[in-house]
Amino acid sequence: MSEENINKLSKETGFTQREGGKISGFEILNLVINKTFGTEKLSLNSQCEQFEEQTGKNISKQSLNERFNERLILLITCVLEEVLFAQKDEELIVLLKSTGIKSLLIKDATSFQLPESLKESFKGSGGSASLSSIKIQFECDFLNGKVRVLSLHSGTYSDVRDAKETVDKLEEGDCILRDLGYFLILTLKKVDTIGAYYLSKLHHNIDIYEDKIERRKLITKNQEPIKEKIDLGRIETYMKQNKLATIEKDVYIGNKDKYKTRLIIELLPDAVKEKKIRELKKAAKSRKREVDKITLKRAGFNLYVTNLSSGQLGMDNAHNLYRLRWQIELMFKIWKSEGKIHHVQKMKKDRFVSCLYGKLVYFFINWKILWNLSYKLFYLENKLISFSKAFKGFRNTTRADYKILEYSVAGIQAFIDILESKAPNYYLLEKKKKKISSLEILLLFTTEIK
Repeated sequence: MSEENINKLSKETGFTQREGGKISGFEILNLVINKTFGTEKLSLNSQCEQFEEQTGKNISKQSLNERFNERLILLITCVLEEVLFAQKDEELIVLLKSTGIKSLLIKDATSFQLPESLKESFKGSGGSASLSSIKIQFECDFLNGKVRVLSLHSGTYSDVRDAKETVDKLEEGDCILRDLGYFLILTLKKVDTIGAYYLSKLHHNIDIYEDKIERRKLITKNQEPIKEKIDLGRIETYMKQNKLATIEKDVYIGNKDKYKTRLIIELLPDAVKEKKIRELKKAAKSRKREVDKITLKRAGFNLYVTNLSSGQLGMDNAHNLYRLRWQIELMFKIWKSEGKIHHVQKMKKDRFVSCLYGKLVYFFINWKILWNLSYKLFYLENKLISFSKAFKGFRNTTRADYKILEYSVAGIQAFIDILESKAPNYYLLEKKKKKISSLEILLLFTTEIK
């Protein structure tokens, strides 16, 4: 991303339309990438002042505002794609090819309200909320830190719709970890057809069946086994009597067309179950409803469905592997707490999108550096980096505002060297007792399948 290459790309995307223009593509990208992350208020006046400090050129607010257009969005989108998708295909943890698992894709979405002036581009739900809001769908491969999906949508765009519209982009060997917002049996079937894998919690309103063993009469080979609903009350009693924390079954899920899958049943401690029941009743009361008996029975369990075999994922490790989804939540937290992406004042759509992408470019370049450093420290010294602490450190030190686009390879290496020296003292993750870290989960998983 040298100045020469950025300006060449600027011409190709149409942002630079004539030689000797007052603002080059490189200069405006420097502005929106290096000066936006962590900024709550992006006034045109302050951006003009920053531009003058950066380049020595004076520019009016109107002139700068005109530069925030669709051509700039195209330019910065190309840079973002270079950062996200053109990374070296280097797996830091190698899985045996015989397992068929090539990736661990964790996906989630974050959303926030926007000024009403942006409602034509990003529609909100209205009511007590804003008429304008945005949802960012994000997916990355936890094996190597590569980003698969980063897309902007109106706040009304549902996760289930996203699951339907993007399932065909999955590849054979992908393994997806998603929350219940994306749960759809039709999607799970399609994942199976593609030759990919899934691990998901089971939605509370999905019926579960198993084959019933008929003792009074023989069933011929051509007869379809009779299916009956699983009795979770009986299963709870059985697990407690036999002191079992986890069991698994081959079951059928669905109210009409029943889909066969592997069900992993994890029994929760009584205290956790009682807390869940209190929360369910409180939520139901606020809606003037009652909690149904089936939901109350399921409150005592974590129910996971997967098409991973027992050889690929032992039932005792399903809970830990599913926890990796929270890594995206931590990322979203950094976007908002440190990057301030959700602080948006009234501005035109092209300027909002350009500045949002600028913040994300800054984040992902640093995130990729931290990702590689995190693996290195973990395997060499068994130490873990707190990404939140690191990004907070970037903002609070003079080194935080380093010019990403202006750095040479040697300059970036010098920055990495500084991080390596600082991380053990300032950026280490403080582990909670009896809590296993994300990299330890991944190590257990890869060890298990070998």
